Amino acid sequence: MTPPKIITDLFTGPDGATWAIGRVYSLPVLASGISLPFVAIFHGQTVDLAAAGALFAGLGGAVMVLVLGTNHTEPKPDGDVPK
Repeated sequence: MTPPKIITDLFTGPDGATWAIGRVYSLPVLASGISLPFVAIFHGQTVDLAAAGALFAGLGGAVMVLVLGTNHTEPKPDGDVPK
């Protein structure tokens, strides 16, 4: 069984065959970070807007480090080989 094209496009490297581990690891980080303020509200806790802003800024930075860091280690397509 092959995964849907949208999954392979999002989570594979530039060659389209190897799985980009940083992209795969960034999904749970992103999902848990985005859901945290909503879980806090659901449990009756207060949400400080400055803390939420710092959370989302740190979350964006963490996801970008995972995605960009893995892009430098993944194999490149045949056409992009430096000469």
